[in-house]
Amino acid sequence: MLQRRRTRLRKLMKNNYRGYALALLGLLIGACSSQPTKVEYYRLPSLNPAPQHLCSDAAVQLQLSPYLQTSGIFFQLSRSQWQAAKRHRWVMPLAEQLKRIAQRQASCEGELRLVVTDFYADNRQHAVVAGSWKYRASASSEWQQGPFYAREALANDGYPALIDALDNAWQRALTEIQQNY
Repeated sequence: MLQRRRTRLRKLMKNNYRGYALALLGLLIGACSSQPTKVEYYRLPSLNPAPQHLCSDAAVQLQLSPYLQTSGIFFQLSRSQWQAAKRHRWVMPLAEQLKRIAQRQASCEGELRLVVTDFYADNRQHAVVAGSWKYRASASSEWQQGPFYAREALANDGYPALIDALDNAWQRALTEIQQNY
């Protein structure tokens, strides 16, 4: 009886070792064949030409919604579901990019405050930019203010087209803001 138990125990252990060996072999083969995840970085195209003029940091102030203060590019999946891209990121903070573009376009004769609440791709192939602005001329104590909203259709599929559409929408929003003060 003792001999039978020993034989069964040996067979059981032998089968378990085979299972462990096969699992380990599978993991090794899987690890060798998988590709590393490639991360792609983007920058708004309006930053590329050298600026003709640049307002001071005090002349243009910009604040982003907390959800936009990540490196991932945001897109809307449904009316209530949002996602930040994991492999498509901003090369530099979005707030810095938007502020530099605004500093290039703004009138340096006063103070402009921008609050960006939306900067994303919607689920209908559009780039959406929205928020609010306040402006005070240098010689005035009165603030002018209003909302801004721009929506731009994507010319093609893919992240490069999205970045171009977001850039165009931001440019259009800044132009509309300037026309209102």
